[in-house]
Amino acid sequence: MVAWQISARPAQTCASRLLLCRLQDYIVVDSRAGSGTRVVTDVGKPVRMWKFIVSLTFIALAAPAAALKPLHEDARVLNSFYVVGFADEIRKRCDSIEPRIIRAYMYLKSLESYARKAGYSSEDIKELQDNKAEKEKLRAKILADLAKRGATPENPEGYCTVGREEIAKGSAAGRLLRAK
Repeated sequence: MVAWQISARPAQTCASRLLLCRLQDYIVVDSRAGSGTRVVTDVGKPVRMWKFIVSLTFIALAAPAAALKPLHEDARVLNSFYVVGFADEIRKRCDSIEPRIIRAYMYLKSLESYARKAGYSSEDIKELQDNKAEKEKLRAKILADLAKRGATPENPEGYCTVGREEIAKGSAAGRLLRAK
């Protein structure tokens, strides 16, 4: 029989097979129980150890899974994709601005790392990458924001102006761009 003390109070003994019988003082594991180890949760009420562990495992695994919202609803992910999309629209439409490819790649890798640490799987990340509806919503928002700042297809120089402003400010999108 093995016992782990969980409080400073002295153990009380009893005449039964279990010498240490107060749960407040000890958790008693009886390895002589036969087919499996038993944990005494209350004097005379044993619970098989594997049932106890399985129950705790399900509780521990269910909590993080229930807390995850869809990846396209995560504010940091949305903001990061907005920044990349914003910089991409500028670099595609302005010949005097080019992308910083390695910096953009590292930015996206850090976003992927964030998603993994937050508990999202590779499938969740791939699903977001392939989600055309979310891409179109984000692109529409980016184009609307660029239009507010004067960058429209009718005014292509507006993209260059916005790009140079972002580079000068050192914004997240500006750090992904460089003037030629």
